[in-house]
Amino acid sequence: MGKLGFIPFSRLAENTKIDLYNKVYEDYYFTAKHNFHSYEKYEKTLPISNKFSQVITYKNTPIGLAIISTRGKRSWISAFGLLKEHRQMGYGKILLDNVIKRLKLAGMSDIGLEVLASNKIAYNLYKQAGFSMISELTTLKGEFNRAPREYSLTSYDYNDISHLISIQSDTVWSRRLDSLRDSKYRWIGINIEKRLKCLICCEIDSVLYIKRVEILSGDRNDLRKLYISIANNKCFPEDVFMVNYLAEEEEIIKTATDCGLEKILTQYYLKLILR
Repeated sequence: MGKLGFIPFSRLAENTKIDLYNKVYEDYYFTAKHNFHSYEKYEKTLPISNKFSQVITYKNTPIGLAIISTRGKRSWISAFGLLKEHRQMGYGKILLDNVIKRLKLAGMSDIGLEVLASNKIAYNLYKQAGFSMISELTTLKGEFNRAPREYSLTSYDYNDISHLISIQSDTVWSRRLDSLRDSKYRWIGINIEKRLKCLICCEIDSVLYIKRVEILSGDRNDLRKLYISIANNKCFPEDVFMVNYLAEEEEIIKTATDCGLEKILTQYYLKLILR
């Protein structure tokens, strides 16, 4: 390996972590522009495993990172990449092999990750390492169409509606379970005839990020009414992101596109079984 080495990600100073992360992702579809505040929030949302997250170095200088999240015996690669000038030299494979080896030795059961469908180099790297595709993910963006009628929106605490959330243990949503429980996210439901019909988990910033949707009634017209209410409600930003919906959740995706959002990218959720 010569001049290459590894150090724990946690050993880096905060400003070095942020600078490395931003440079690794500067030409990614969603360009990273973290500052201290946004990066602190990012770390808490994952959360980052100090035990497994690694930095690859060249002549003792950081050139890439692998940020790992864990829950129980399951693990996820939440961020992975190299500085542009060090790509396509085999360093990504060396970093990935190191991550897999460390997780396997620790007795972890599997590794999951998400990769852009358009990123063929990264996709092939993961496939060659033994990862299999579990599902496709769709991200949407735009503005919901306004309509003359409003419906009743109610905010809920996660603990009050957790029994209604159908997150299977083997899907990409299981990785997001911890962050979906996070009290900083809002759970908003629509009540029609005094009955809760559907829920969204969202984060409100300069845009509205919808993290998760649950159609409790089984009728996507109720979801349409929820989107109409959001569009008419001045408390919500006009721009909306719906982040990473499973391709098979076609009812949710179709309703969102019918209501004004557009598909902007596709990702693959991949998994590697370690034992």
